[in-house]
This record gives sequence, C-alpha cells and structure tokens, in this order.
Amino acid sequence: MPDLSEADPVAEVIWHLNNDPAAEEALGGPGRISDKPEAPWPHLVVTIGSTGQLVTLRSTLGHEVTLQFYGPLDGTIGPAELWQRFMKVLLAVTRMAERDHPPGRPVVHNSRIQGGTPDQPLSTGQRRYTATAFIKLGLVQ
Repeated sequence: MPDLSEADPVAEVIWHLNNDPAAEEALGGPGRISDKPEAPWPHLVVTIGSTGQLVTLRSTLGHEVTLQFYGPLDGTIGPAELWQRFMKVLLAVTRMAERDHPPGRPVVHNSRIQGGTPDQPLSTGQRRYTATAFIKLGLVQ
C-alpha cells in the first residue's frame, strides 16, 4: 500500500474484531459484525464517525468510528449482560494496535474509545448501546 487513500478505519475495525476470539465470544458467535443492523442478534454495527485527522494521507490518518451494539429483538439478553458484552467488544477495539497486521493492510497505530451512550432503546424495545472509537492508521509500524 503506497499511500493511505484506500485505508478504511471501518474495515479495519471489522477485520480485527472478526479475528478476535474475545469479541466473537462476547457477540455470541461469528457473523455478528457489519455496517448495518441485521440478524443474528446481538449484532455490532460499525460505521464511519463524524471527524478525523487526514493530514497528508502519506504516513498516518485518524478517524472516528461509531460502534452500535444491538441486543436481541425479543429482549432475551438483559441490559446488564448486554452492557458487559459491549464492554468486552470495546476492550478488543482498544487492543487493535497490539495485534499482528498482515502485509498489504494498514497498521493500526492507536485505537481508543472516546465516549459512549449507555442505553438507547429503540421504539421496538430493542436495546442499543453506542460508543465512538478513534482509530489511527499508518503505513508502517
């Protein structure tokens, strides 16, 4: 990757969490991370956030990523357990820079949680928790 024009912080978060056993366990199995709310539940939705630091796109870029954790539609997992599971996923996000990075992928230099909302139930009764992460990507470690 000669520059960061193709670097995607959302794709890196999804890739890292899909390859993290602790995140998979907290989510209840594979196939529960994407860019839209969909079954299977619980489900983590990862989308681009509102701000970033693009600098020159030569050495590093940083951007906010929004993480929304949706509980099951039928409420079979209560709010306390959902919160604990979400915290485990957020901890996995903060450890992204510690993981190995395959050749050809941008390197995660830093990943931190910047804030969140503890509970945002939807009109359907489905529970949703939201947090914002800042992901800093680079070309070399």
